[in-house]
Amino acid sequence: MNNKGIIVIGEYNCLRTIYLSNNNTKITFKRSLPYKMLIHQYHGIDGLAWPDIQKPIPKLINGLAPLNEYYSSLEYYKNAKKQYPYSRFFLLAIGDLKNDEGLYEGLRFFFLGYDCGCYESEYNNFSTLMQDLLLKNFEELEPYRRLLNKHLLFSSIHDAENFCIKRNKLLEQGYPMETDEDGFHPIPIYTIAPKQRIL
Repeated sequence: MNNKGIIVIGEYNCLRTIYLSNNNTKITFKRSLPYKMLIHQYHGIDGLAWPDIQKPIPKLINGLAPLNEYYSSLEYYKNAKKQYPYSRFFLLAIGDLKNDEGLYEGLRFFFLGYDCGCYESEYNNFSTLMQDLLLKNFEELEPYRRLLNKHLLFSSIHDAENFCIKRNKLLEQGYPMETDEDGFHPIPIYTIAPKQRIL
């Protein structure tokens, strides 16, 4: 994934129905982890990107605000939390930002881990880590759950890539999983904060 930038992400859809392509049968999966744990710990891309709060939205490129739009994104994030105080929101940055901190002297980037999926726009984002590993109980994927960190993300790119490979093999075997033309890939996730508090 070459895109990088800022995202305000709202609470994910914790119940997803899948239609099997062969006979249009509906399957609803139970969550494999407690709801509160998912809500408070998961810091990934699965959810409602840039939720509608009737406030000006930062200029977006492929659903992401440029890193120099941090303060306008922060304002949007605060307004979302104010408007929906009982919902969970995160202000995150995604993409390869290893070499970007020096370009934005007022900001610090904190690496949280790797999600797996795709983020193509604010209308097309999907985490196979969330949907196939955390919300469902595929026995073949169970070992990867033990590799997740406190943010329910992979700390290692190696672990994230292996998970994607294993998941793709299950998909080829006919498991009821979603697909994407470009495939699903590891996505680096960061939080951003000012280096100095502005009073």
